[in-house]
Amino acid sequence: MMKKLIKWFFKILGIKPRKEEISLKESDHIELSVVIPMFKAKYIGWLPLEGLIRQKNINFKWELVIAEELGGDAFGENNIRAYEDRLKAVGCVKIVYKSLNKWIPLSNKWVLLANMCDENSRILVLHAADNYSAPLRLARHHEVFTNNKVHMHIPVKAIYYDILTRKTILHAAYPSKDCAARAMLTYVVKNLPKEANVKRGVDGWLLETARNFINGEDVFKIFYDKENNDWQYGLNTYGFNNIMDRYKDFKVIKGRFKKCPIDVNNTIPKEVLDRLYECRKLVEKYKRGMPK
Repeated sequence: MMKKLIKWFFKILGIKPRKEEISLKESDHIELSVVIPMFKAKYIGWLPLEGLIRQKNINFKWELVIAEELGGDAFGENNIRAYEDRLKAVGCVKIVYKSLNKWIPLSNKWVLLANMCDENSRILVLHAADNYSAPLRLARHHEVFTNNKVHMHIPVKAIYYDILTRKTILHAAYPSKDCAARAMLTYVVKNLPKEANVKRGVDGWLLETARNFINGEDVFKIFYDKENNDWQYGLNTYGFNNIMDRYKDFKVIKGRFKKCPIDVNNTIPKEVLDRLYECRKLVEKYKRGMPK
């Protein structure tokens, strides 16, 4: 009723309100929220959306929630709107976009995004703005949280891809705090400190703070997904990432990183790899210079 009154009010005044929420169809019970913190994503913001529009086995309602700092390097709301129909085709029932007038630390942004989610959302998919999700990612998150009493789901393996060199490495998340394709219970992240102002080591902060909220490691349950092989059809890119100097991991492979056994030319669509290759000069300008 209130929404109808507001619409009527704007109509009388001849004002067209700016939409931050785009309802794609009836969304009475959203179970899962994909949240993406975008920052300087002008040249890479298409990548997570391309991964989301190819999701499979979706038998639940989900929403996409994005927060982005404004500026010349922003991906922008119009570019997100261009994906509306394709997102709707794979079960997305609502898009929420929030523009930010100033930069905020990533820890704050995760909590902000969680609190922007639908009140019915129970699963929070934390999606980086420079990652390309495997086609069963959302379905697998939903399956794990539906069938297991856990607070967090972490696929153990992930492919990291350097846009500049086109090299890949395999990331083994178990039992690392650093994980690429994770999801948590929405209410947990909603209740974390809103202004922790953590800029580095955010994955570790997220895990430890969530554990403390749930009253300790013995109570906080993580599902380390060792059986799922869908990881080979996704990419976690390096190039536009401002937080980590991940290029060092591609030069000396050690620790939680291994030699990647997968040829991404056989698992990732050619048009995606070609488009990433086109970003090469932009990354060079944007980041560290071409490697020798």
